[in-house]
Amino acid sequence: MGGNGITIDNTSGVVVHNFRIQKFSGNGILLEGSDSNVMKGNKFNENNTDCILLIRSVSNMIIGNVANENVDDGIQLIQLSNNNIIRGNTANDHDGDGITFSADSEENDVFFNRALDNGDGGGFTDINDQDTNNFKGNKCDTSNPPVGICN
Repeated sequence: MGGNGITIDNTSGVVVHNFRIQKFSGNGILLEGSDSNVMKGNKFNENNTDCILLIRSVSNMIIGNVANENVDDGIQLIQLSNNNIIRGNTANDHDGDGITFSADSEENDVFFNRALDNGDGGGFTDINDQDTNNFKGNKCDTSNPPVGICN
């Protein structure tokens, strides 16, 4: 299928719960300029780009989602996507990173996620942090930086 599975643009208070998003050419869920939303219990398989992508989105909750075997990243936060909660998600077997942040996405709480077997040998990792985010209890094999992200 073409395009994104779900796009939330400049919106607050949306709950996306228990969706199955599969075989899309775009992102599974795209939040752009959207604050205080909840993405919970969704499943992503065989999509061609990011499963969950936040762009300039603040104070969202990304909880208990499962993303396996997708082409790009499992969960990606870019362009000032700050103060989000990323908790209890699974992001395995992606060609890109499992969970990744751009350098300007800060103060996100990344707790008790599972990210394994990501990357295609091209320098991608299970969890990749570029700046000041908070990590606790995550299960992964490889991370950047290599200390403090994975337990």
